[in-house]
Amino acid sequence: MKKQINIAWALPILMLSLSFLHLPYGYYTLLKITVTGCAGYLAFLEYKRKEDLSLFLVLLISLAVLFNPVIPVYFSKNLWVGLDIFAILVFGVYAMVSRNFVKPN
Repeated sequence: MKKQINIAWALPILMLSLSFLHLPYGYYTLLKITVTGCAGYLAFLEYKRKEDLSLFLVLLISLAVLFNPVIPVYFSKNLWVGLDIFAILVFGVYAMVSRNFVKPN
């Protein structure tokens, strides 16, 4: 399970970091799918762990809603850059904090 959690926060951080480059539109669609899936998965794990609302749960659900590709949210390029940085910080801080409550096998 620990490896799944590592991928769930590491993959979006990597992909969000690459989003600052000029890439084809398809990459940003894949980015939205990845961020939505990983944020949703981590939100589910966070809810299972705490069984109550937490700051990370709210932040991860918010990221899943903002980045969802089914009902897209349209912002300017500058605002998306800020949201990408915010998402990197959320996944990064969650990664550091989650090491304290994930039990190694």
